[in-house]
Amino acid sequence: MGSNAAPPYANCYMADYEESAIYVNDLFQTHALVWKRYIDDIFCIWDGPEETLNTFFLFLKSSWPGLDFTMSYNQKEVNFLDTLVYKNDQGELSTDLFIKPTDRNSLLHYHSFHPTRMKDSIPKSQFKRVHRIVSDKTRQTQRLDEMRSKFLERGYPPQTLNTSETIPRARAKDRIPFVHDYHPLSYILHRSIRRYWHILGTAHPGLRNLKNPSFLASGDHVTFETN
Repeated sequence: MGSNAAPPYANCYMADYEESAIYVNDLFQTHALVWKRYIDDIFCIWDGPEETLNTFFLFLKSSWPGLDFTMSYNQKEVNFLDTLVYKNDQGELSTDLFIKPTDRNSLLHYHSFHPTRMKDSIPKSQFKRVHRIVSDKTRQTQRLDEMRSKFLERGYPPQTLNTSETIPRARAKDRIPFVHDYHPLSYILHRSIRRYWHILGTAHPGLRNLKNPSFLASGDHVTFETN
């Protein structure tokens, strides 16, 4: 950690390990309904007796030199990164924010010597995070109130919070990705596209994907995932 090359290297290493050892394992093929990994954190849904899960875990711990695994599992809820996955009253999987018991309100204070534009963007991103993660509407309202209280404790003006909460979110699946090679003047192209995008929406009112500006991305390699 700390190096720009560390996450890609870790991803390549773990991908090779999965291909070589995990995906070909009989227990994995029989019982693993979901296997999602973010660098070295793994979320798995296991459809089988607890004994088979423990056997598979012992296999993981002994299958690859230099790798060590820890496991936590529960039949009702489990956390993955900042998300809590749980079974609701209907027996369906729902998601909520996961907050560590030792968590402190460490949000950037509004009176810190940072650009105002940057400080004003933090509530927007955090409220979007709540909308994106919390699936139950009642819990979502509760988490938004809790997030708002945290920002007020850190000196954020109520007007800034009200504006951030009411900003509409454009769904990614309703936006057309525009991908191009990076250039130092790319921002000029992005600005022009945003400024004149409404012309396309007016010319073709029946196309839903033209209502919101294109999703702009530049770089040597860009990957899009769709659900």
